[in-house]
Amino acid sequence: PLGRQEMALRAIAEAGVDLLLAETGSLIDIDGDVTVSADELGQSQGDTASGSDASGFGNARIGATGGTRDIGGSVTVSASGTGGDALGTGNGGNGLGGAASLTAHSGGIINIGGDAEVYADANGGNGTSNSGGDAKAGVAEIVTNSTDSLINIGGDAYVSAFAVGGDGLDGGTAT
Repeated sequence: PLGRQEMALRAIAEAGVDLLLAETGSLIDIDGDVTVSADELGQSQGDTASGSDASGFGNARIGATGGTRDIGGSVTVSASGTGGDALGTGNGGNGLGGAASLTAHSGGIINIGGDAEVYADANGGNGTSNSGGDAKAGVAEIVTNSTDSLINIGGDAYVSAFAVGGDGLDGGTAT
């Protein structure tokens, strides 16, 4: 369980960067579910203002580099952006997905007892009287980079980098 002496945990949460890493020689053992998120939601605006843009521009990552990560439950890693709505005459805000990953490198091992979900989605905000916001998906991945690295997932794996433009008189584009 989390808190054992042999556990070395490095967690960072700043400016859209969220990481939970097991490094060489370390063990992280978590009995329950884990969520790592660098999501951003743009603010909705009224009157003549446009919805604010939102960017999951940061990184959300669970990684093991030479260490072992045991997670008994499910894992969600997300770096998604949703633009704010324009409730008046402005345009919907743009949404931009970031980078979300579940990675094992250099002999790292990640064991997940439940499902693994990785998202880098983007949604444009809606424009009530004008254009919907644009959306550009980010990068979502589950990856190992060496033959001695391993990711075991006991349940289902779902990876999504999906974009949906906002609704409006002119719909937003999605890429």
